[in-house]
Amino acid sequence: SVGVNSSGVGLISSSATWNETSGALVLGTINTGLAARGVYEVRFVLRNGATEQGSPSISVKGSVLSVDGPFFGEGYFEAMDKAEGNAEGVSGGAAPLLIVLPRFLVRGVGQ
Repeated sequence: SVGVNSSGVGLISSSATWNETSGALVLGTINTGLAARGVYEVRFVLRNGATEQGSPSISVKGSVLSVDGPFFGEGYFEAMDKAEGNAEGVSGGAAPLLIVLPRFLVRGVGQ
């Protein structure tokens, strides 16, 4: 289960199901559902594992499942613009979902 914050308070469920295999985050509606032509903002946090990975391609798609049948509204994938700058001393570290394992250099000076 993934915690969800949204602008549709009372309309969008505060939790969602993450399907790791398909990469889909499934949100539910409550009460009367969403208004036609409504604009909603949804925020959630996904935590990466502890293995190093490059920044993957990220796309967002929205579909609406109707209680009367299959898909009432089928969205399309929209690629996310990715930052390419450096961050926290990591080359390309501003890219989303980039995981760099920390490496520590140990130096010693003796006399």
